[in-house]
Amino acid sequence: MDDEVKHAEKQQLSYSAFLARLLRAQYHHRQQTALAWRIKTAGLPEQWTLESFPSSASLVSPPNRSAPSLSSTSSAGRRTSSSSAPPS
Repeated sequence: MDDEVKHAEKQQLSYSAFLARLLRAQYHHRQQTALAWRIKTAGLPEQWTLESFPSSASLVSPPNRSAPSLSSTSSAGRRTSSSSAPPS
């Protein structure tokens, strides 16, 4: 709070701007603590970060269930513009 008062004095903020700044800081703090509480109570085994997340391919897709590549998909079910005319 002291830092906010010093900042307000240095920037010559109005009372309403100072109050808005304090309320915004309180809101963000409550959002962060609520998120931390939800993560803690979720009972997740570990808390991952981008740096600690294992990036091996085995975690991204299971070995025998990978997505088909675009070159191996069939186009038999697609209609072309010439075949879209109604039958006569």
